Amino acid sequence: MTRSCLLAVALIFGTALAGFAWGNDVLIYDGQVTCFDAAENPYDGTLYVAFQSTEHFKVFIYESEDGGMTWAPRWQINNVPRLPRLLVEYSEGSVHLFFVYDERMSTVILPVSGSETHTAMLRDVGVYFIDEEEKGADPVGFDVAHLFEEPHVWVLANYHHRTDGAVVSYSLDGGKSWEILFGEHHPEEANVDLSVARSPSTVYLVSISGGDTPEENEIRLTLLNTHGGWTDWGSSDRADVRLTDNGYRDFDPHIAVSSDPSFPSVWVSAAYAPHGDAHLDMVSSVSGRFDDREVRTIANHPMVSEYWGEMRAWPLAGNRWMNLLWIEDTGSFVRIRRAWASGDDPGTWHFDDSTINSRNAMGWPISLAPRLVYSPRYPDQHLSLPGPGIVYAGFGRYIAGSTYSVGPQPGQTGDVAQAGTGADYYFGNGLYFDAFWIEPPPAGGSGPAGP
Repeated sequence: MTRSCLLAVALIFGTALAGFAWGNDVLIYDGQVTCFDAAENPYDGTLYVAFQSTEHFKVFIYESEDGGMTWAPRWQINNVPRLPRLLVEYSEGSVHLFFVYDERMSTVILPVSGSETHTAMLRDVGVYFIDEEEKGADPVGFDVAHLFEEPHVWVLANYHHRTDGAVVSYSLDGGKSWEILFGEHHPEEANVDLSVARSPSTVYLVSISGGDTPEENEIRLTLLNTHGGWTDWGSSDRADVRLTDNGYRDFDPHIAVSSDPSFPSVWVSAAYAPHGDAHLDMVSSVSGRFDDREVRTIANHPMVSEYWGEMRAWPLAGNRWMNLLWIEDTGSFVRIRRAWASGDDPGTWHFDDSTINSRNAMGWPISLAPRLVYSPRYPDQHLSLPGPGIVYAGFGRYIAGSTYSVGPQPGQTGDVAQAGTGADYYFGNGLYFDAFWIEPPPAGGSGPAGP
């Protein structure tokens, strides 16, 4: 995620809402984290957070069965290299972790039924390599898409330095084996920013058109039609759309899709910096084909730093509502902002003017940006749908090339930790959860706290 600047006022277009009460922050983990992600079981509302700690870079999975009010560890995975990025998804009683290991795109599938806490070494939990033969996967440039109505089908897009371009892979057996659906060679391209989403019939990939000048770095959308099945897919099932043509260097695209077939809208968020001050734009399409696109500005204030967070909906079929998070950094407080839109009018965004986080949040890089989760136990106060909760990292700092230690890696023996010199990285101070169903601060209580 790239730094940019954001509007300090809630309303650019759409509807500004008087803020409803978000509660006290709930502490999930009291320690330093280098990356995290969140997911939910959309049927019963169980919430999951996966993260890597700076304590020997262990990976943890925490679970909440009461809407985020309390959290308990379910997995601790030892002997993990430092991960620049980590994604988690839930499906059929297991969580799926996605990360780059040994320069290869990898996934781990961990059962989360029961209440016991599991501890294991990475080499013992079973790592499935998505690209088994070739190394060169970028450790940050990847994204995953999954429909709960098709629990065994997974789609993953990642930037691969072997081809200097995006590779889209799919799995039909729940993530254990993978095939390449689409891959391109772009020798002029050096941008790892990409995002992937899917509907029952289409895979959507957004990436950056490469080039030597800012004018050439525009956001493009590749649509891969899977109506004919995964194995019969061909080049005739592909369409390419250039989404931006603003003459500036675009970056950090995110894509999300309505799950209501009556309103198959698609949203693509984009950032660009026309004069050193970044703008946050949203490109939307009611049809999902973008020949009817609308472009709206979410934020463009020249005096406030911003960072994209996450754009994500409650994942079950029939939901046309989309939530969006971003970070607003005024210099005195790092605030999480939220807006939402509907698939029947995707260009109109409604802004929540509440104070969500009660302490400074970490918003950059993408591996530490705030995340959305949903619980059907707690309807949204404005919509008759499951309400959103937010997981975020407390404000941390930057570490330059530090020495660290981990245990033996897969293929090695022994339990003695090994020292190594890590690359530069950021960390957040603690992980927190907030939602409007959490008990709000007392009347007259303190406002936003410091880090």
